Amino acid sequence: MTMPRGTKHIHNGVTYRSGLEVRVAQQLEAAKVKFKYESEGLEYILPSRVYVPDFILTKSGVYIEAKGYLDRETQLKMLAVKAAHPDKTFVFLFSRDNPIRKGAKMKYSDWCVKYGFDYAIKEIKSEWLVKKL
Repeated sequence: MTMPRGTKHIHNGVTYRSGLEVRVAQQLEAAKVKFKYESEGLEYILPSRVYVPDFILTKSGVYIEAKGYLDRETQLKMLAVKAAHPDKTFVFLFSRDNPIRKGAKMKYSDWCVKYGFDYAIKEIKSEWLVKKL
């Protein structure tokens, strides 16, 4: 059953924005990886805004963006954030590898490859947990 948009997802006393984010937190906890959830804002230009990453892995320095839907606004935002912070590693965790838009052949994974983002589908990659990419 899909939860309505805006539904709060609470896990271990933390309110997450989606069930996918709860699953990421559970995976990180199971792997005994320390992380912060939406704890840091990074400025970027488009126009001047602040990006708050979903998860920051404190040991590896990886920033995880958990996405069920990769819309055009998020694509532009993440390209701008990556350009503004080339020293940081931003990765995507998708719930599914959907087409980038209705009727498109390009999928989320193709978009990530094209623009130099690492990604995973449903499960976080073990290499994200231990070292900076």
